[in-house]
Amino acid sequence: MIKTLYYYAITKFSLIFFSLYTISILTNNLSLVEYGELDLLIVTITLLGVILNLGISSAINRELNLFNRKIGDVFTNSLLFFFKSLLISIFIYTLNTMFNILNQNYLFLILMITNINILNGYLIGIVRATNKSKLFFIVNLIQQVLYLSYLLYYQNNLTVEKVLYIIFFYSFISLSIYLYYFKNSLGGKYDKSIYLSLSKYGLPLVLGGVAEFIFNSSDKYMINYFLGKESVALYSVNYKIAAMLLIVAGVFQMLWPRYMYRIYNKYKDYSNLYRAVLNFYSFVIINIALCIITWREKLILLITNENYLIADGIVVIVISGIILYSLHYILNAGIHISGKSYIMTNITIIAGVLNILLNYFFIPLYGYTAAAFTTVIAMILILFATYYFSNKLIVINYDLMKIFYIYTLFVFFAFILYFFHFSFFESILLNIGFLFISAFLLLSFKDFKALKVLVDE
Repeated sequence: MIKTLYYYAITKFSLIFFSLYTISILTNNLSLVEYGELDLLIVTITLLGVILNLGISSAINRELNLFNRKIGDVFTNSLLFFFKSLLISIFIYTLNTMFNILNQNYLFLILMITNINILNGYLIGIVRATNKSKLFFIVNLIQQVLYLSYLLYYQNNLTVEKVLYIIFFYSFISLSIYLYYFKNSLGGKYDKSIYLSLSKYGLPLVLGGVAEFIFNSSDKYMINYFLGKESVALYSVNYKIAAMLLIVAGVFQMLWPRYMYRIYNKYKDYSNLYRAVLNFYSFVIINIALCIITWREKLILLITNENYLIADGIVVIVISGIILYSLHYILNAGIHISGKSYIMTNITIIAGVLNILLNYFFIPLYGYTAAAFTTVIAMILILFATYYFSNKLIVINYDLMKIFYIYTLFVFFAFILYFFHFSFFESILLNIGFLFISAFLLLSFKDFKALKVLVDE
């Protein structure tokens, strides 16, 4: 487990570095309006990816881990869903030709990037299931270096369309590497049971993925509608700084499903192991969140310019919600082990609809700050609903009160750091103090014993 965690961790942390660098290039070479437009196009790629992927990437991981299917058979049956994605893409492009809703060049690039990312997603599902974390690291590093290199090369005459071409190019290179690596494993045969199993688990995730997209990204569409692209840029950059925490959480999210299933199947005291994982995860994620809040202003000025500093409150608000939201990666164990993915779909749909309604009423009144608060409300709803329904399926005794106390303390520290200015030394002391307090209150000897079992895995 340690080796796997190491590669996933350095992959995600390198992503933070490259993301900050690329944001710096983009925000300093594109106007606020251009950056806002680019961000909306990237959000659109994400939305199309969620819809056209049909939930198959997650289903592949489950098929290989839970049912020990052959890689080639699972991939071959997955391609049937990819062909559907291509047909839908052709229909969308044709429709746009008739009604001219979006720039044709933009749409062509968006659809090409989306479909390449879908295939990448299938192969990443195989990477995760087969524990090829080193491969994942290498491909992501190549991808990030290519992206950054081309941005640096074109920075003096950078345009939105050029950025889309760069994204297309590095996505294609990633796909080529994955296909070459697995070339001897991808041949398989059609199997109706695999196809139906992929459909049964994956398709319900589409609505959930769309709903998750809604509360994560639809606010940008609504900010654009009510306030314009400049506000989208201000909101987006500060949201991305807060979302660095999601990149950290992504290390765990990629690693955890494989061990979640194995722990449940192998250990009778799985409940204690799940509890220990949640405690350690909460300890790490909350302390990283406090560090980001502490240095948010310096990060904003380092990677952008003072124009973006006006919206730094977004970082504090959003990151407070991300902490709670990311806990559901562990709390949803009962739902995923039971194969009842439709429950997560229903939860995220309700949260997404709630987010849209709140945004519609409050963004015109309170601006993009309202979008941050409504996102947090949706995240809290997902957290509590996930815990409730998951524990009805498989009872796991988590130390939720401990986590609640630590989170309350975090909010207090975040409030102080936002409204009062401290010297560098004072800020360090505050973070160290919180680190020791949270460790003392949250972690126990039993948790360390449980962690050793996971390390040995």
